[in-house]
Amino acid sequence: AEAMAFDFCESYHDQTTGWGTYYGPMFVRNNGDGTFTESPSLKKITKQIIEYWTDRAKTAKHPVLRARYADLVWDFQRIVTNESPHYSMAQIVIDSTIEIAQRNRYAPEVNVIKKLERALSLAITLNDDNRIKKVTDATMAYEDAVTDDSKLGHWGFAYDLLFENDKVKLTAAQKQKLIDDLEGHLQRASKPTNKEEIDPWAVEAAALRLAKYYRKVGHGEDTKRVIVKIGDAFMQASSKASALQTSAWLQRV
Repeated sequence: AEAMAFDFCESYHDQTTGWGTYYGPMFVRNNGDGTFTESPSLKKITKQIIEYWTDRAKTAKHPVLRARYADLVWDFQRIVTNESPHYSMAQIVIDSTIEIAQRNRYAPEVNVIKKLERALSLAITLNDDNRIKKVTDATMAYEDAVTDDSKLGHWGFAYDLLFENDKVKLTAAQKQKLIDDLEGHLQRASKPTNKEEIDPWAVEAAALRLAKYYRKVGHGEDTKRVIVKIGDAFMQASSKASALQTSAWLQRV
C-alpha cells in the first residue's frame, strides 16, 4: 500500500489507458491484443488498502504524505468499495496542499502549481467558500514566491487559475494585482536589461492574457497596445533568426 500510493501518476489525461479518475497508472504496455498491462493497477486496490490510506491521511506528519493518501481515497474509494469517500478526505488534500505551498515543501515548483489547481477544484466541489479563499490566497502568494521572468511556467498561473473562474470571488485589489503583475512581466520582457535578448515568447505569454482581459472589459486601445508588443518582439527577435524561422514567427503574429 505504501509503495503503490506514490506510483500513481496525478492529473492523468490519457482516456485510452486511464480509468476516468484524477490518478492513473505510471506505466502502461500495449499487449498487442487489445489489452493493456498497467502498473500500478487499479485492480490491485482493495478495501483494506483504502482503509489503510484513510488512516495514513489522518495520522501522517508531512503534508505531502497526507495530501497523497487522502487524494487517493477521494479518487478511488467509490470505484473500489462502491461507497462515497468522506468529505474530510478532500479537506485534508486542500489543507495539506496549502501547507505545501506556504512552507515550500515540494519541488519542482510546477508540480506545486498542479497541486494548487487540484486543491482549488476540490474546494469548489465541496462548495467550501472558506477553503476556496484560502487556496486563492495561497496561489497568489506562491506565484509571488516563485515568479521568474525567464521561466514561463513560473508566472501567470495565478491569473489562469483564478481570474476567470466564476467560483473564485476575487477582490478588486486581487484582480488589479494579477493584471499589474502581467503588465510588469510584459514590460520587462519587452525591454530586457543587462543586454539580455528580448524573449518574444514571454511577451506573447503576458500579452495574450492581457489582451483577452482588455477586450472583455472594452479597453480597445490597451488590447491593441499589448498585441502590437507581440509583433514588435518577434520582429526584433527575427533579426537573429533564419529566414525560415522568421517566416513561421511572422505568420503566427
